[in-house]
Amino acid sequence: MKTQKATIGTPASSGCAFVLEFLFLKCSRVSFTILPNWRLLMTRQHFIPFLLTFLFLASFQNPCFAAEKVVLFSGENVLAGANHNSNLGSSDMTLIMKLEGDGETFVDEGHEVKYIIPDKDIKDWFKPESKDSKWEDGISGVGYGDTDDNTVTRGSIWSVYTRYRFKVKDAFRVKKLMFFVDYDDGYVAWLNGVEIWRSGGMAGKGDPPKWNVGSGGHGSSEQPKGKPNKNRWGHPKIESIEVQFTAKRGQAVEPIDKLATMWGKMKAIY
Repeated sequence: MKTQKATIGTPASSGCAFVLEFLFLKCSRVSFTILPNWRLLMTRQHFIPFLLTFLFLASFQNPCFAAEKVVLFSGENVLAGANHNSNLGSSDMTLIMKLEGDGETFVDEGHEVKYIIPDKDIKDWFKPESKDSKWEDGISGVGYGDTDDNTVTRGSIWSVYTRYRFKVKDAFRVKKLMFFVDYDDGYVAWLNGVEIWRSGGMAGKGDPPKWNVGSGGHGSSEQPKGKPNKNRWGHPKIESIEVQFTAKRGQAVEPIDKLATMWGKMKAIY
C-alpha cells in the first residue's frame, strides 16, 4: 500500500515573503513610505495591527495570500469522487473510497452514495451545496466488471460522479485524516469542495476534469465486493494519503430553512 501526504494550498510565494520582510524592516525603523510624497510614522507597537490589516486586504487581491484549504466540519461533510474510464471499450471501472480520522471510519465501502453517469459537464457538482436529490441512490463502490462493485452501472461510459455525506462529531479532536482509494482507471477526490488528491492518469486533465476525459490506465485490487470487504485496504494496489486539513464548527451544507431565515433578516436590515 502506497502512502503519501497531500498538502492542499500553497504557502506564500517568495514574492509575498519579500513584501512581509520589507514591511517588518521598514516598520522597525520607525517610518516608511506608503505612497509617493506620503510618509506615515510607524512604531513597533503599531506594526501588528497594520500587518493584520495588510494581510486581510491582500488576501482579496493576491493569490499567494488566498490558498484554498481543506476543511473538516464538526457536523455534516461531503466527500465527492469522479471516476474516469480509460476508454469506452474498457471491460471494468470502479471507485471505492475510504476516509477515516484517527481510526474512526467516516466513509467506506458499503456507505450510502448518490451517483450520476454524466452526459455533459455539471457545474460545481463536487461542492457541498450542489443539489443531488435527483441523482441515483447506491451503495459504495460504484462501477462495473470484476464483481467488486456493490452498485453496478452499465458499461461503455466515460465517467461516474459520486457524493458521500457523513458527519463528524468534533472535527477539532481529529489529529490525523487518512484517505484510501481503490480505483480503475482514474479518479479525482474532493472533500467539502476542495480537491484532496487525483490519480496520476488524471494529472493535468482539468480542474475539474470534463465529463468525457479519458484517464491513463490503472487496475484496481479486484477484491470481491463487501460492506466493507476488510481485506481490501491492505492490498498492494490501494493508495493512501494523509490529508492536511483545518477543523471548523458548523457544517458544509447549511439547512435550507436556516438560509431562508438569514436571507429574511438581511432583507429586514437593508
